[in-house]
Amino acid sequence: MAAAVPKKVFEVFVSKIPWTIAMKEVREYFGQFGQVKKCLLPFDKETGFHRGFCWVGFTSEDALINALQKDPHTLEGAKIQVQKNRRSFAAVERSKRDRCHNVWNQGSNKCLMAGRLLKVSSVATALVATSGVYLYTKQLDPNDLSLVRFGRAAAATAVISYDYLTAFRNVEPGSDEYSALKSKVHLRSAERLRSLCCANRGTFIKVGQHLGALDYLLPGEYTSTLRVLHSRAPQSSMDQIQQVIREDLGKEMSELFVSFEETPQGAASLAQVHRAVLHDGRIVAVKVQHPKVQSQSSKDILVMEVLVRAVHWLFPDFAFMWLVEEAKKNMPLELDFLNEGRNAEKVAKMLAHFSFLKVPQIHWDLSTKRILTMEFAEGGQVNDRDYMRRHGINVNKISEDLGKMYSEMIFVHGFVHCDPHPGNVLVRVCPHSKKTHIVLLDHGLYQ
Repeated sequence: MAAAVPKKVFEVFVSKIPWTIAMKEVREYFGQFGQVKKCLLPFDKETGFHRGFCWVGFTSEDALINALQKDPHTLEGAKIQVQKNRRSFAAVERSKRDRCHNVWNQGSNKCLMAGRLLKVSSVATALVATSGVYLYTKQLDPNDLSLVRFGRAAAATAVISYDYLTAFRNVEPGSDEYSALKSKVHLRSAERLRSLCCANRGTFIKVGQHLGALDYLLPGEYTSTLRVLHSRAPQSSMDQIQQVIREDLGKEMSELFVSFEETPQGAASLAQVHRAVLHDGRIVAVKVQHPKVQSQSSKDILVMEVLVRAVHWLFPDFAFMWLVEEAKKNMPLELDFLNEGRNAEKVAKMLAHFSFLKVPQIHWDLSTKRILTMEFAEGGQVNDRDYMRRHGINVNKISEDLGKMYSEMIFVHGFVHCDPHPGNVLVRVCPHSKKTHIVLLDHGLYQ
């Protein structure tokens, strides 16, 4: 009886695996050729495919290549290639057991990166602490100092990155333990990111709110944690609001308004809205930008760009540079309230034939780049079914009208309101005509 030919373990590179194929199918596919030791096939959200490596036991490299070429099944177009002169499975297992002892010689520099991250985190923390002591003695707000904001962001990024680099080193990918641990790492990283956004405020909260809405792209731990930023926007004090009005309109608040409610109707990442009464008796909504946002915005975006590039260097599959590019393009538009006023008038004229749509009228004489004064509009949020039930508003009619409105924006004019969250879309019954209106607010960003 002939002796069995011993098998060696070879590294197979696999790419372009459709997301519809389960990892179990990949293992079964390679299992027909030999024993599958391990498969590491992360999902690339930018391309929409899985890609990575499998280690397969076979008699020889040429025999494995011939077997793969002869097999008619190709995993729905996935690209499969046996790697030559690559790491053996044994080398990978050795690096897993002794991750930080000889890891550079095994072809991975992640532990060195992790060490660098810890140093960055320590330096950033020291900078924040030192700056905090200095600012305390000078009675200044630490958020006004770019160095503090950068140090805080760098420290948070370093801790999150180090957590992802080291948390999974002794856990088998694909196992139940791995999935449970991944969820925990996602959650604590999202909480650290949320804390950073709340501390740095302004642009950071705006970007955090955007991330919280990416249910289709980010893990649920991130979206559920960051979504609360919509209700945690900072508020400027009345002294700060008066200062902005004084600087931009050149008059004291009492000269412009009969009354001005101190408690804002709503506060967002970039501004807050107050109810006021003009000297002629008209009720208006005054949107006032937080005083430091304008000067901090460009610096904050630069900080984000530097840190996102650093994370992409550590984790090549991290593909979120598009988010920074969007912020660089859109933030100047959202910070220009005159641009918002022009957009409001344009969409009101564009959709004037929809009698159900109400866009508040702009008071240009009381508006600047940081202040937008408009007609005050009341109503309930579009997702508040109890409000609609109490006021006799037909939910189905609202859904139909929203569909008409957005279809025309998208397919007819190509000019689309880009922030239609419930706080910006109100519904009400007109006190005069008794007809149902949809009130569209916040026209800062159109595409």
